[in-house]
Amino acid sequence: MTSGPDIPSRRADLFVVGADRVGSIARLRSAGGAIGRGAIVVVGDPAGDDAAIDDRLPHPPTRDDIVALAARWTPPATPALDRLSAAFGRAEVVGLATGLCVQLDAAVAALARGQDVDAAHRLAGLSGMLGFAHLGGRWAALSDGEAVDRRALHVATRQAVVALDRFVERAR
Repeated sequence: MTSGPDIPSRRADLFVVGADRVGSIARLRSAGGAIGRGAIVVVGDPAGDDAAIDDRLPHPPTRDDIVALAARWTPPATPALDRLSAAFGRAEVVGLATGLCVQLDAAVAALARGQDVDAAHRLAGLSGMLGFAHLGGRWAALSDGEAVDRRALHVATRQAVVALDRFVERAR
């Protein structure tokens, strides 16, 4: 059920945990690096709305559920990062991508705690500059005080983090 031509290959950037998830989520988030920033999907419908959860699957998930999940979490392509690398050097762009990952991760954590993100304007600019215009637009709207779907911002941010982590992994 978890392989086939319509389910993209997944690596350590998408973690599925059961409804009894408290310890699992804490361990994943404390792992640091790409593992700590991966998307966390919970199977089932646990009580409460846990901001640490990035997505949900019904229990038991169907093949269509898994295909839809894989489609949602397939990171966007990063041609802008490749163009920037050619123009400015791979090491420079890897540094920018790594820095943006750290900042986006901190911003998602702040959103999960219900806090304002003081760096929203900077995140908008960096995201747009590195080729994530859609994400940059969401962060700019938040910075400008517009009504923003924070859940959609959370998901878009995690997707960009996965794409950035993959770029950094490829570049090294």
